[in-house]
Amino acid sequence: MKFYAFKQIVNYLQKYKRITNAHRVGDNIIKISFDRKDSIYFDLQKGSSAIYTRDDSVRVKHYQAPFDVLLHKNLARSEVLSMKILNEDKVLRLELSQSGAYKSSKVFLQLEFTGKYTNAILLDENGVILDALRHVDIMNSYREIKPGVELTDLEAPSFKAKEGEIIEDMEGYLYQTYLDRTQKQLQNRQKIEAIRVDKKMQRMQGELDKLQDEDKLLSLSNGLFEKGNLALANMHLIKPYSKSVKLFDFSGVEIELELPVGARTSAEVGELFFKQGKKAKQKAKNLYIEREGLSEKIDFLQRFKANVLGTQTPEELSLLLPPQKKKAKKEPSKSYEVFWIEGQKVLLGKNKKGNVELLKLAKAGDTWMHIQGMPSTHVIIQTSKQNLSEKLLYAAAKLCVDFSTTKIGSFLVDYTYRREVKVQSEANVLYNKYKTLSVLKEH
Repeated sequence: MKFYAFKQIVNYLQKYKRITNAHRVGDNIIKISFDRKDSIYFDLQKGSSAIYTRDDSVRVKHYQAPFDVLLHKNLARSEVLSMKILNEDKVLRLELSQSGAYKSSKVFLQLEFTGKYTNAILLDENGVILDALRHVDIMNSYREIKPGVELTDLEAPSFKAKEGEIIEDMEGYLYQTYLDRTQKQLQNRQKIEAIRVDKKMQRMQGELDKLQDEDKLLSLSNGLFEKGNLALANMHLIKPYSKSVKLFDFSGVEIELELPVGARTSAEVGELFFKQGKKAKQKAKNLYIEREGLSEKIDFLQRFKANVLGTQTPEELSLLLPPQKKKAKKEPSKSYEVFWIEGQKVLLGKNKKGNVELLKLAKAGDTWMHIQGMPSTHVIIQTSKQNLSEKLLYAAAKLCVDFSTTKIGSFLVDYTYRREVKVQSEANVLYNKYKTLSVLKEH
């Protein structure tokens, strides 16, 4: 954001006299609602800060840090006393007042869009920091940013910013700023995530290609059983710790039988052959399970990638890419996926096993979802709330559709409490007292 544009934006914002509400809608994005009608977004991402408007609003999660509590407490229903630029730099300070039953209070919100010092800082009327979006230790900067410390002014720029074009249509400019930056951010994240998913699929496809053939395993198993029987029939010829033995097979042909490693006695030779034969037979029997599991994972990742590339906004993409917590040790992969929508945990079955697991995990008051009249993934919204927001329900229903089918069109998604869902067998269910949402899949 250029300084000439910043000055014109601030001049435009000075028309507002009251703040209705303020809260974070992203890790670095503060939404301020002015005069009960207009919402302005202040994106404080370091190195890429901006001010913009948008005509939609998806709140990825509810922030409840001390800064967020104070932001809402001090800005909601406040009067804007002044709004000015500090030090001829990209620093905006709002002077705000709230009138209570007994007294009025004054605070300052300082929004800094200055590269490495980008921050949002709440100050009391004496210039002491109440809290900030980012705390800065005195060891890392000449400005200490933490509660209880008097704020040090930023050093004035050593150069004079160039003048630029006059923005005739400020509303259009602010909205176009949002479109341009979000499209660029979205494409970059989509590309990175698609590459990550491709690598996962390539690894799984490699594992799938390496799986042995059932017939070959059964042939190997039969050969090992035959060797075991030969060893038992010729125990008198096998010397302890021998590597091989010459004997006649059951058709009368002389062969040299290589003995299994680890056999100390002639009796153990036969036992090891039988053990290896049983292992090969069991592996051949269960090979389809491993093949089916890998195929289902690849199929899920293909749908996941398609949904990632089909997202239209960073918020939609964020729903698919929740932040991963660091794990102390590697845990086995789950058969269901976890998403967070408006602070609520949403579970989605990756396959039949995942659907069965979700039905067992869900509590009676959780909300269950399924596409009407066709096979689909099961979705569980883990919450005991009686009234879920329309945005939450629709976002969860869209996940259900996006991960269940590649077809384009309108789909009906039924939802009800888990207690209304009766399991017939595995993931086949009957349900009552349900409601329905219509979801349009366009890509």
